[in-house]
Amino acid sequence: MRAVILCVVMILTGCASNGAEVTTSVATVTQPSLSATTQPLVVGCPVEEQFTEGGLIDEFDNTGSDSTKIGLVRWQAEEACETFEIEFETAEGAPATTPPSVRAEFIDEVGVLRISTSAVETVITDQLVETALVKRLYVVRALDGGMFIDLHLAAPTQARIDLTSSPARLKVELQPGIVPYSAQPVTAELIVLTFPSDEATIPTTLNVEGYARGIGSDVAAVAIVGQEGDDLVVEADATTADNTKTWGEFRVALELMPGPVALFVGDRDSDPGGFEGVSIDLVAG
Repeated sequence: MRAVILCVVMILTGCASNGAEVTTSVATVTQPSLSATTQPLVVGCPVEEQFTEGGLIDEFDNTGSDSTKIGLVRWQAEEACETFEIEFETAEGAPATTPPSVRAEFIDEVGVLRISTSAVETVITDQLVETALVKRLYVVRALDGGMFIDLHLAAPTQARIDLTSSPARLKVELQPGIVPYSAQPVTAELIVLTFPSDEATIPTTLNVEGYARGIGSDVAAVAIVGQEGDDLVVEADATTADNTKTWGEFRVALELMPGPVALFVGDRDSDPGGFEGVSIDLVAG
């Protein structure tokens, strides 16, 4: 069994410290917190429903849906308007008729738009996007069931969503927003750390959140403190959602002492005596 290790190093004081160009793509198989606000439209997307920036965008509860799988994701980027279409499939792989339950919201602290669904399978895991508003998307199995799609945003963004039936699809429309994001997720090949963000000031009780890919189901958290950085003070374990076929969500809580912290998140077995993954600097207090 391989695992993720979350290693926290506490560094004590004194230690070293005009024509719009249109592009269309298809996904292939493979810190201030904003309050929820409704913003006026800017030039870009058609003037229909209003856009939301920050917090909950919208949610739909669809019981009895035949959508069990997230299918292909297509997007089209025009000047000041980007449209993402997410297809849903049945368990047999046919186009679904009724979309699943959906909740779309901003994870404001790190500039992520999260689309949670009741689907339980996916045909894609992640995809490089690189439009003006979106850097990359990830499809993640949630700890509490279902799956979510995270759009990692490249710039302040407003959004609105719409569900259609026969075939079942979700349309996400994006246009430039107003309030910049103070942080971004920290990513590596097999790890995405959504919280905390690099150089953040955190409470001494820290909830580490993110998702991992293809490294097993166990997450280990180890806190080390001391001038030499080698005194073990706390160890905690968490279990990720299944990450064998796509990304799996994980969470783990750590109790820290006040002061500077170096946080390492990586694969325990990938490099004996070291860590392969991400590292960030924090201040606990």
